[in-house]
Amino acid sequence: MAGYLDISIKLDEDFVECLKGLKKEYGNKLTILNGLSNSQLNNTEFIDNFVDKNTSVADASIDGNANASTKDVRSLITEMRKPMLKLESFNKIFYELKKKYGVEVAKQWLKDEWIGFYYNHDAYSTSFYPYCYSYDLKDVAERGLFFIKDNFNAQAPQHLTTFTDFTIELVSFLANLSSGAVGLANFLIYSFYFWKKDCASGYYVKSPEYYRDQEFQRIVYKINQPYVRVNQASFSNFQIFDHEYFEALFGDKTYPDGSYMIDFEDEFIEYQKAFLRVASKIRESNMMTFPVLTYALLRVDGKFVDEDFARWCCKHNMKWNDSNFYISEDVTSLSNCCKLKICNLTE
Repeated sequence: MAGYLDISIKLDEDFVECLKGLKKEYGNKLTILNGLSNSQLNNTEFIDNFVDKNTSVADASIDGNANASTKDVRSLITEMRKPMLKLESFNKIFYELKKKYGVEVAKQWLKDEWIGFYYNHDAYSTSFYPYCYSYDLKDVAERGLFFIKDNFNAQAPQHLTTFTDFTIELVSFLANLSSGAVGLANFLIYSFYFWKKDCASGYYVKSPEYYRDQEFQRIVYKINQPYVRVNQASFSNFQIFDHEYFEALFGDKTYPDGSYMIDFEDEFIEYQKAFLRVASKIRESNMMTFPVLTYALLRVDGKFVDEDFARWCCKHNMKWNDSNFYISEDVTSLSNCCKLKICNLTE
């Protein structure tokens, strides 16, 4: 016979009453869909369901996604906490809405959220973590991982292999401090720099092209490992630039050695194509999810300014349809996967 221990959780009184009313009005099935049924909030029942039954991580989790697929003790601990974290997150949102706009607005929000009028991504962490963010890798290229721990890896990478490792460590660091995507718009910009630098000094394996492609493979496989963000891969994305976007965003920028990025424009465009070919080749054996790839293309008066590159992207994308197209009439913004725009890039 099971024993029960009453445990009090301090929640906003109006939130509790509103939640009880919604459960009563809409029934247990919708409560389960929202991940806040008694059985889901009961860790013992969750463990029994996760361990003893033939369920996938997605079936057991209230926030199932394709990134969390490994059924192990780490997944158990992470997924087990989500119903309670969601309860506390919603309580926090309700409280802040009530404080700023009044209790009726807070109640209306909770009802709309409950019946699916809204869809709150990563709802269990919504009041704890920030969501998606796009990061500039300039400091990593010039200073290393100086921000992780005092005097730890606080040196600039000297080779492409080190820069690749630093990027992977950065993705893991950031992914565990946020709930959305880690955008790395200029990863290939700096990857090219370190590859070019290594090739000039003879620091490569077999051939420059072999060395380059090996590093492309390494970052794709590493980012997709199911432990980068505790028990799942990290949602991440790279940008692919046409000539006009590259010139507008990086025309006056320099690499760590002081050389101007624009001086290597044509070589960099080919470097991007090489990365896309490697990513496409990998998909023949492993349909890797990340990084999400987005072409940034300028289109003015109904015509692509860099038509040759736009045509190349379209042709390349026909095989897997694995990249997004962000087509703009001016170079003032980018799009990272589900995030519509990153604005004011040229300010």
